[in-house]
Amino acid sequence: MELDLDDPKLGAQQATLLQAASLPEGTVLRDVVDANLYRLAERHARGLGLDLSLLDHMEPWLVAITLLDVGMQRIGFEAQRGLERYLVGKAAANHKEIVGLESLAKQIGIFADLSADDQEAMLAQTLQELDGADAAMSDLVSAWRDGRLDVLSESLIEDFGDFPELYETLVTERNDQWTVELERMLRDGRRYLVVVGALHLVGRDSVVDRLTARGHPVVRVGATN
Repeated sequence: MELDLDDPKLGAQQATLLQAASLPEGTVLRDVVDANLYRLAERHARGLGLDLSLLDHMEPWLVAITLLDVGMQRIGFEAQRGLERYLVGKAAANHKEIVGLESLAKQIGIFADLSADDQEAMLAQTLQELDGADAAMSDLVSAWRDGRLDVLSESLIEDFGDFPELYETLVTERNDQWTVELERMLRDGRRYLVVVGALHLVGRDSVVDRLTARGHPVVRVGATN
């Protein structure tokens, strides 16, 4: 998986997350983002029943993740009921090891190292996604269940149209790193089930395309069309 979700130390690393995401002392969110974007974030937070001032000392990337998480929960998409948690439970029941393609520290670093412009872009994109999220997620889930990769690709990637640098950092560069690790797994003689976000499996520079380009036969299974 992207992270080793059965690592007992994962919960203890939340303090590392908060430390990495904290703004410098004396600085608050409205100091580091455009005034119009801040007002938009306030409006969305209020609509989600959240007081944005509670996140005043957090960097924009964590504000974006928090608002998205709360927004998804509001329309019924809860992380604890998602596919990853389901598979973690199945792995535990069958005594199967879980390994992470990246560590939590690495994942935190990806976001914490984003430039100020990219963090603003991430927050802007998140607020954009929250508008009409219910209908959009319904369409995405339907496309995911039916294996309609063209719809998935278009829906997942179109929001990055205005933020190409963010796509490079959050998707393309990680796909490149993961491909190297997946090739190592292919050579060790064991069988793996690899579970990552759908965004990494469709569109340009996807993990699938990278493996294919490196000469690995990639076969799609279980598709309905």
